[in-house]
Amino acid sequence: MVVTNGLLVVSVATLTASPVGGQSVRGPETVVVASAGIRLRAFLWRPPGSGPFPAVLFNIGDVVGQPDTLGQLFARRGYVFLYLFRRGTGLSVGQGADTRDLLAREQATAGVEARDRLYVKLLETDHLADGLAALAFLRALPEVDSRRVAAAGHSGGGSLALLLAERDSALRAAVDFAGAARNWERSPWLRERLLAAARQGTAPVLIVHAANDVSLAPAAALAAEMARRGRQHRVRIYPAFGRTSDEGHRFVYLSATTWEDDVFAFLDEHMRRQERHFRTPEGPSRLQEPLNTNCQTPKKAINLTVACGSRRLLRSDPEMRVDGLAQAHTDEGTISYENAGLAVWTAYSGDGGDGNHAWFDLQNGCIVVKNPDIEILRKMSRVAAHFEARVQGDEGEDYGPNGEPIEG
Repeated sequence: MVVTNGLLVVSVATLTASPVGGQSVRGPETVVVASAGIRLRAFLWRPPGSGPFPAVLFNIGDVVGQPDTLGQLFARRGYVFLYLFRRGTGLSVGQGADTRDLLAREQATAGVEARDRLYVKLLETDHLADGLAALAFLRALPEVDSRRVAAAGHSGGGSLALLLAERDSALRAAVDFAGAARNWERSPWLRERLLAAARQGTAPVLIVHAANDVSLAPAAALAAEMARRGRQHRVRIYPAFGRTSDEGHRFVYLSATTWEDDVFAFLDEHMRRQERHFRTPEGPSRLQEPLNTNCQTPKKAINLTVACGSRRLLRSDPEMRVDGLAQAHTDEGTISYENAGLAVWTAYSGDGGDGNHAWFDLQNGCIVVKNPDIEILRKMSRVAAHFEARVQGDEGEDYGPNGEPIEG
């Protein structure tokens, strides 16, 4: 949420066209994606209905998996799904050189390090250009909502999804399945490039691995880098799948039922919202939709104060930064708490002091703040007054505009 030239952009929940009961998924249709003089092939699935739908581009790795498994799943969940065949691979044979052949020749003539450097070069040039062309193809489809597009991918395609999210600031999300697991530990060039993408991108990222993947090091390093930058991200490490690291690496295709609920919860959260614009010269405009003013105070919390309302409270206030992640560093390690509705009040006078922040946490229709001081109580009162909500403590007591308890 930003204010620019008198326009306030506010994220609000909206309904999206959903698959109609009794109708079947449409696809796969073989389509052509033109990129830099070549004609790549892709499979396209569409949900039943007329849309507009959110859409996902899926980038493959070295091996073509089971595209129909993914295409059917995403379309049933209400997403247009484009499965792009990489240059020289699968249906794109004859359209550019196969990356595996290029890397094998480079290693034979110049060694492993030269091979690894070439891989990164191809990833950030040819493959990135092809991915951007595929995103443009998706956005041009009449049934796609061009404002709600995400990039995903497996293995090298997962790494590419991170680069696409770095380059294309309009992407709503990125999902990295097992990205860089095969090459991370041996290639400092790949590590450096993906860490830069983690720092510089803005779209929320979900990183997914099975516990017996070739390496889990990229997930840990990329998550740490994004946490340092305050970038929204999640990491999901699932139990080992199959008997080998190769099966674990390919579980995106082999065990979709394991990850589907988490992945679609993430995508739905970030892609089934769209932006509305309110003209305002001075600050957040008043939202006309009624808010929930009868939420229940969570009794299990200690010394907390809540303002009842909705997620609009967080995203319509220029003093609020929605992070989705809070971390506290102790002598015993780092404690993390993750919630998509978690925001920091950046104008708080104590923000950053001794690592402290004023965390406003959306829980079940309430904004929860633990151990608020008088300054935070006053902020809560201003937020509540703006949305005709109330501020209430864990014993049911109400608070006034100056943070003072109201006598019953």
